[in-house]
Amino acid sequence: MSQFQGDAIFWVETGKVRPNPFQPRSEFDAAKLKDLADSIRQYGILQPLVVTRHEEQHDEGISTYYELIAGERRPPPAQKPRP
Repeated sequence: MSQFQGDAIFWVETGKVRPNPFQPRSEFDAAKLKDLADSIRQYGILQPLVVTRHEEQHDEGISTYYELIAGERRPPPAQKPRP
């Protein structure tokens, strides 16, 4: 697996971001998610998501995915289509 020195900010494909299976939050208030979606549409995502990189070995090679550490409420509202 690749090793990174220090913190880094970089763009990743949203399709490669997976939820954290150990996330204690399992339910989110629909009204608060709507407010968050409205805010994201108006201002964008102001605080980046925090993810950790994982690599999986397959017969075809190595694939990479990212697991959410912080910001689990932001991806669903950010991916909703604009009205």
